[in-house]
Amino acid sequence: MTNALIWLRRLEETSDSIKQGEELLKTLPQELTRAYKQREAYLAFLKGSFYINKGGNQKDVDLATKHFENSLAMREELGIKHEIAESLILKGFNLCIFKGELDRGLKYAERGLALAKESAKTYYVAISLFFTGKIYSLKGELDRSIRLQEQSLELYKELNNKSGMANVLNSLSNTYKVKGELNRALECTEQSIALYRDLGHLIYVAYGYDNLIQILIDKGDIERAQSSLHDLEQWNNQLKDKQINLIFLRDKALVLKTSLRARDRGNAEEILKQILEETGTYEGRYMALLNLCDLLLTELRMTNDLEVLDELTQFVGQLLELADKSHSYFI
Repeated sequence: MTNALIWLRRLEETSDSIKQGEELLKTLPQELTRAYKQREAYLAFLKGSFYINKGGNQKDVDLATKHFENSLAMREELGIKHEIAESLILKGFNLCIFKGELDRGLKYAERGLALAKESAKTYYVAISLFFTGKIYSLKGELDRSIRLQEQSLELYKELNNKSGMANVLNSLSNTYKVKGELNRALECTEQSIALYRDLGHLIYVAYGYDNLIQILIDKGDIERAQSSLHDLEQWNNQLKDKQINLIFLRDKALVLKTSLRARDRGNAEEILKQILEETGTYEGRYMALLNLCDLLLTELRMTNDLEVLDELTQFVGQLLELADKSHSYFI
């Protein structure tokens, strides 16, 4: 139950549930029995998952890393393969998303995937394929990413796990978008949104709209992108979630960026600068930087303003620093 609350981002309820788990653990015999250690390791894993979803600042990121490491150490001692795989996968994904350490994160994920396959537990193989595929997408290895995520999708279908299917489809839509296969991307995101609606996962409906808006912009369907942005704004007002608000602001900036009006493009630039200051994720930073550089490059061509050149140089430097750290082919 607690794990479900985490991924639904019901963080206050999650915090209460973790505290209850800690109190319950204290009532159990203190001898380091296998069952006691297994519960302790799972509680550490839940704490890591809680902080990775909270992800609001560096402290949250550091706490997520700490708890995943504790969970992994205990699970390795117990030798339960699918549980070790679970900790490895989330530790690796945390390194990629919040620290931009793609190569290091991938090593953890691939080790987790290998152990999940050895365990022969379908759910853990599916989730390991999914997260490993997402990391390859961040690295720009799109064909490999798609192959792994499609395998994950088939396993989730076998399990009739609609939440897992929706997550993979949402991620695949982004990967296909980056690859330029926009019709397939649109198909995936529409399927994921429909599944999230059926499940009542409103926060993930909003994530689906994020992909939908960007795909529509790439397809040149600005009118529908604007309409979908209006829908996302309603979700944002209803959910009052910091991460969803950042996504809404980013998509608003991307729609404004398509305008020929200097005022709209200037507003897009200011929004992207705000996102750059507030986002804690690797993906959020590189997307903001890429679009800022694109806007400033266009402005420089039109004005030959040296102040614009200085600003562009600053953001290009940040982008190169991010690329050097992450070794991402995408950047």
